Amino acid sequence: MIREYTGWSDWQIRAHIKQLEEMEYIGVRTSSRGKEYSYILTIRARGRSIKKRVTST
Repeated sequence: MIREYTGWSDWQIRAHIKQLEEMEYIGVRTSSRGKEYSYILTIRARGRSIKKRVTST
């Protein structure tokens, strides 16, 4: 989904996802098979936290 939207390579996506994870803007979880990733985007606005889940294969 990210690749199609941005046109970025796998390397670019992994590098930017890693940066977002380190800054704690997203959380990354893998499935038991290890091939599907679930990303949780945390948005803090007006004193509230909003979490949005995105799944990618």
